[in-house]
Amino acid sequence: MALINTLQKKNDDEPFYLVDIGDVIYKYVTWTSMMPGIRPYFALKCHPDFQIIATLCSLGAGLDVASAGEIEIARALGLQDEDVVYSNTCKGISHIRAAAKEGLTQMSFDSEVELQRIKLTFPNAKLLIRLLVDDSHSILKTGAKAGTPFSRVSHLFKVAKELGLNVVGTSFHIGSGCHDPSAFTKAIEKSKKAFDIAKEQGLELKVLDIGGGFPGHANTLFENMCHAVNQAIDIHFPADSGVKIIAEPGRFFAHTSSTLVANIIGKRLRYSDDDVQIEGTEMLYHINDGLIGSFLGTILARQKYLPQQLIPTKGKSYRSSLWGPSCGAMDCLLSDCNLPEMEAGEWVYYEDMGAYTSCLTTNFNGFKNTTRYYYINEKYWYDLPFSSML
Repeated sequence: MALINTLQKKNDDEPFYLVDIGDVIYKYVTWTSMMPGIRPYFALKCHPDFQIIATLCSLGAGLDVASAGEIEIARALGLQDEDVVYSNTCKGISHIRAAAKEGLTQMSFDSEVELQRIKLTFPNAKLLIRLLVDDSHSILKTGAKAGTPFSRVSHLFKVAKELGLNVVGTSFHIGSGCHDPSAFTKAIEKSKKAFDIAKEQGLELKVLDIGGGFPGHANTLFENMCHAVNQAIDIHFPADSGVKIIAEPGRFFAHTSSTLVANIIGKRLRYSDDDVQIEGTEMLYHINDGLIGSFLGTILARQKYLPQQLIPTKGKSYRSSLWGPSCGAMDCLLSDCNLPEMEAGEWVYYEDMGAYTSCLTTNFNGFKNTTRYYYINEKYWYDLPFSSML
């Protein structure tokens, strides 16, 4: 409230994010306690916030990158080759060259064409074959775009060997928003079979990348996934196997870190053309963030974002629609939804806005990126490696 009072004195009603760095630290501590043998490589695409990334990397995480632009961020943080995995299976030549220039060798592939491009551009790369695994229990399925069918694994190993390329491991992704921990069990088992095929062909694989797909909360589902992963690894890749296990979580670290605070900038009742109020009171609200800003997930992931009043009222609720600030007719956040009556100038907030929100923002209609304010609870401050130097 103190921040909002300060903004009101400046007549500033622009939306902003509150970013809890302590929550990021809590998530990292939770990860390492639940899966101590698996190093997380934060999926940069999920939330390329430099403060969050720097915090995670200072704690020991690596980065999962997908482009030359993300490689620049990794280098700006001083990360080394072993700290970065280039997980994009279809890379532009200029992007492969960017990885080669920086000496970032770990990268994924899932096709013969990609192997040939890597051979021409970065023959010293250390390659992970991306496997197609069951993602049927996920909201956003990745298998339609990336991952080689198991029937092609042997062939791709042979092609890589003929090209003189160095395949060092396997990777997979069970899809985003997965609700079935057994998806990891089956994918890790399939990975072991790929390791066995590689061994038959004289290849020694040493890296298993279990990808992402973890939930945004450290909840029961996350605990069950950790249990499934640990159990499957104990069976197929025990500690004495010498295999390095990594993962590419994004949403898990970012989701709960950020709260969006926005302002109601418009309100009206809906009327028909003949000046008759539509049957049953219906409120139409506008807020100063929308699909062109933080809420593209409404379309991409079919998410429903419900505003919470900063100062709750005890008034009636009405059938309502909620619209973003742009002139675009598609900029609708909610329709035919029951909401408590709100007033123009009122502040509302949205929790759990750290993953795939601000990173998808556009400047459509000239709207600028949303400002961020960072904070940290004192109990987490001393968990940062550099806090004693400040």
